[in-house]
Amino acid sequence: PEIVVAPVDDEKEAAARRAVRTTDAERRKRGAFSAPSDANWTLFAFQKSQEAAVYDDILDFLNVDAPDEKKAEAPAKTVDRRRVTDVAEGEGPSMVSELSAFTLPLLLVWLSSPLLSLVDTASVGALRATSELAVLGPACALCDNAAFLCTCLGIVTTGAVSRAMATSDEAAARTASAAAMAAATLVGACLTLAAFAGPGAGALGLFLPRQNPFFPEALGYVQARGLSFVPGLLLMVLQSTSLARRNVRAPLRAAAYSACANLAGDALLVPRYGLVGAAAATSVAQCVAFAEMARSAVVGRWLPGTFRSWRAAAGAPLRRLAARGLPVLAALSSKTSVLLGLSYAAAAAATGRGQLA
Repeated sequence: PEIVVAPVDDEKEAAARRAVRTTDAERRKRGAFSAPSDANWTLFAFQKSQEAAVYDDILDFLNVDAPDEKKAEAPAKTVDRRRVTDVAEGEGPSMVSELSAFTLPLLLVWLSSPLLSLVDTASVGALRATSELAVLGPACALCDNAAFLCTCLGIVTTGAVSRAMATSDEAAARTASAAAMAAATLVGACLTLAAFAGPGAGALGLFLPRQNPFFPEALGYVQARGLSFVPGLLLMVLQSTSLARRNVRAPLRAAAYSACANLAGDALLVPRYGLVGAAAATSVAQCVAFAEMARSAVVGRWLPGTFRSWRAAAGAPLRRLAARGLPVLAALSSKTSVLLGLSYAAAAAATGRGQLA
């Protein structure tokens, strides 16, 4: 059947004509329109097919041949120039299958951290008194919201590493990952100190009255979770680095090991130590996941290999990372502040009526 090509507007037509007629030197200088290549690993297979089909349609519409540089070059791989809709089922790349193979494991990876808190809640509810389960909620929410604000590190890490990989700049990708790990270490250390100092107890006191007999247990949960802030944030950075490199297997392995460690730790520690045991199990689980991701990073060479490179990453790259992360942090803070404000209002109202002692 004849394929009908949609009309091309004047601006795109003019740009395509200029690109085809551009000399080799000018094309390299301006980054003009060029034929697609299988070397672009940032695209899925179905995107490469679409890119190639659009390129051929434009050349056919303009009634011109491909640039001479494509004729002179011997491509390493042959690009499949068939449209995705023209490929028979099971014969070519499938958009649904490729996206599902990447996004479904990604969903499991990002659900792994909240699931750790959910396992803690289920274990305390099944093995300890109901009063302990009641005070676990504010303590768990405080730790999870602190970790949620730090997801800005993962967001900017994914962007920085993926931009570097899209230009095949492996050194820049490693530098971005190293800068993110330096930021994660600094932020995690600050959160750990805050958990053991006055800010930790003060923040918990906003949602749980200090006169509550189980307040020390809730504070112990926050402090035990605080010990894993550094490995937890480093884990987040390494997961983002892995996903920016389109590697979902390593985060999946780490999430599986973490879940097993958390389940085993809760079964052993919660009956004897209560809330502190649940927090310790979660902290150990995060350390296990970080160890697995660190192993994958070493094997895959995702990080710099010299001390000089690490020291350089802690300079200008770290400042650029912070500049990109501050707007993201502001957006996340606005959402978290609204939710925490509602929680504080509900807790204050319950305390005023004597329903939360």
